[in-house]
Amino acid sequence: MYAHNPQRASTQAIKQPSRRRTRRHQQRLRSVEVTRGHSGYGFTISGQSPCILSCIVTGSPADRCGLKTGDFLISVNGQLISDSPHDEVVRLI
Repeated sequence: MYAHNPQRASTQAIKQPSRRRTRRHQQRLRSVEVTRGHSGYGFTISGQSPCILSCIVTGSPADRCGLKTGDFLISVNGQLISDSPHDEVVRLI
């Protein structure tokens, strides 16, 4: 891992299956490193415990590393945040 850098956020997200599929799909845990662009990371979060990616900007750093709308945030910079309130998650990012 690396020391905290305010220009980078390492996140873990659980990929959510599409609601349109009728078969049960396994959720998979993946770790990505998102480098802040000139306009930010390129995602918005909603909810809490866990926070969910509610929007991914096309062509943004988040989009380029494969984050998708509906993914859950599990950790930020190595800190488990799945049970954290929304404001705390925003502060860590």
